Amino acid sequence: MDEKTANAIYDILVEYGGASSEDRVYFVQAHMCERPTDQHRFQGHFGFGGKLYTDGMPLEAWRVGYHPDDVQRDPAAYESLCKAINVLLRQLWEGKDDGERIRDDGE
Repeated sequence: MDEKTANAIYDILVEYGGASSEDRVYFVQAHMCERPTDQHRFQGHFGFGGKLYTDGMPLEAWRVGYHPDDVQRDPAAYESLCKAINVLLRQLWEGKDDGERIRDDGE
């Protein structure tokens, strides 16, 4: 993964997933090294279980996930947010990120 792509992924995690902007440098370095990590625990809005998976599996691409116990307040809202973030990550994976972002209604 190159630096531009790593930063684009992290932009999505910060803007929509609530990831800490302070972890950007660590994230970028961890994904640009010779043996990059295939998971990153960004936490954010999803609590401790909020993770980005970058294992590169073709059917999954990059994706976020979370542990349901960490989002008990409104599970449907968190699932919707997770799906919306994954749409953005898939667009980036497929090279179709034209800068559009999620509308306020999550679509």
